[in-house]
Amino acid sequence: LGIGHWVQARSDVIGAKPAVGIRDVFARGQYNIPLGKGLKLGGEAHGFKSSDGDVDLGRELDVSASLTLSKQWTVEVKAAAFETESPLYRGATKAWFTVEYRY
Repeated sequence: LGIGHWVQARSDVIGAKPAVGIRDVFARGQYNIPLGKGLKLGGEAHGFKSSDGDVDLGRELDVSASLTLSKQWTVEVKAAAFETESPLYRGATKAWFTVEYRY
């Protein structure tokens, strides 16, 4: 997930454990492509339910692409989409673009 995001996926919608508890069932994958110094594509799909499984809290899809340009420079694009019909949360769509310089 990366630094700066809560434990429950990237959208940060579920930042604290709800009173009904939470069960996060997810699948995660990454694929590396030998482009430049390396292109990494990643994705996660989450399904959130209450601890007992009776309450559907929502679902989320997270995607990312990171390209290492040199030893010092990396660019990354990330996006998250959280959908819910639960009155506990609101849907959210977020995107980030970062540039990293290492020295």
